[in-house]
Amino acid sequence: MIAEFNRRITINRYEFQQNSYGGNIAAPVLSWQLWAKVEPTAGNRSLDQAQINYSKTFRITVRAEVSRPLFNTDEVVYLGNVLIVNSITREAEGRVNFLIMDTYTTNEGAEPYIPPPVTGSTVYWGWSLTPFDAGNVEAFTYQRQADFALTGNINADYTAASVGNYLVLKYPDTFSEKTTWFNSMANSGTMPDQVFDDTIVIDNFRYVWTRLVPALEQNNKVIIYG
Repeated sequence: MIAEFNRRITINRYEFQQNSYGGNIAAPVLSWQLWAKVEPTAGNRSLDQAQINYSKTFRITVRAEVSRPLFNTDEVVYLGNVLIVNSITREAEGRVNFLIMDTYTTNEGAEPYIPPPVTGSTVYWGWSLTPFDAGNVEAFTYQRQADFALTGNINADYTAASVGNYLVLKYPDTFSEKTTWFNSMANSGTMPDQVFDDTIVIDNFRYVWTRLVPALEQNNKVIIYG
């Protein structure tokens, strides 16, 4: 199934805010791209029953992401079509979860999405008693997150992690790539090394993790990635 994910879609997320006249307006808050399997469909029974007018319908399948769940209120853009999400269902294949979206478009020429200026973005990090599984990144649960600038260092605080844990970091690939780590003069290096494995990129995120349990300085468990 993974080989069929050869179409690029854009997810646009909005939040509703009140304008000066007391009405609601949709304000853009987030936009990102995903690889997807896209299948045009002949129609949709639920849309017909609800008497919703549509010109095209698509069945879109993407990998489920814990950090970026999808909602019915999200907007999907594909080949110039602004798609409305009618329903989302989850499907499992082996150890990987997929989301299947039934979408439609009325081709009414929706306003283009204008993302807000980006000064930083969210970084996720965590720890586990078992090694990180690069083949199933969505299964990992992160204990911490914070916003950092797109350039410069990421200061990930592992103070709450007990001894004997593997460490994981996830950051957007819009950041400058992090190639070094520093915990103390005795605990630092250039990734990959004997402590950290190779960085991988999946769905616009870079993943960094330890290949073994690191011997961190207990009084200085903030690791700087730069």
